[in-house]
Amino acid sequence: MKKHIFSAILVLCMTVSGTGCNSVSDTVDTTSQNPAVAPKDDSNVEQAESQADQQVELNVTKQVPETVDGDTVTNYVDFTVKSVSVEQEKIVSLDQSELSRIFGPDAVQEDGTLDNDYVFVSLEITMKSDADVDALNLASCVLYYSSATEDDMMLSELSYQSDPVDPDDLHSSGVTSLNAGEEKDMTIGFLVSNDIMSADSISLYAAFADYGSDAIVNPMFKISDGLEATS
Repeated sequence: MKKHIFSAILVLCMTVSGTGCNSVSDTVDTTSQNPAVAPKDDSNVEQAESQADQQVELNVTKQVPETVDGDTVTNYVDFTVKSVSVEQEKIVSLDQSELSRIFGPDAVQEDGTLDNDYVFVSLEITMKSDADVDALNLASCVLYYSSATEDDMMLSELSYQSDPVDPDDLHSSGVTSLNAGEEKDMTIGFLVSNDIMSADSISLYAAFADYGSDAIVNPMFKISDGLEATS
């Protein structure tokens, strides 16, 4: 029996130290199927498109705003994407308990078998913060890619992260924590339409919230020139 867990459960306001309502970015249509065509007013599209001719940014560290006071960032998280992989037909990298924590599209059977229209893209990441972070909302991270079947940029929301603060609480599936000074290695995953296999540029928008200020910018990483070689 397939899991019937929808991404909408993640779009919950979570009070994070200094951040107020920490939720999926307003540029993401959280009511749509995952993946979806990026909205015309999505300010991240231009940035993703501009990365098409750039080098892949694996093992590159960028700072993601975590705590803000007005227009001032008071704590950043160092964020690094170490590797990218893709699984087709069946997810074998996760055990049964981990598979049960996948959320988003109804595309995975209990044994990890994927619907024909989907693949599972996973990223190995490292994060580090100078301050304790009790609730870090990874559900705001989004993949952007160009599709051979769509003229517009596509986006895909988070479907898995390996270290939730409460594995038994579906409402916190996208939330993890950090201890001050800790370098935390994690896996984040995305259930994506298989048309991503033909994309020649894939970027990750790394964010923990949309702060609603032009002065606070979440970074984007170019993570792949194409997934065929990694499948």
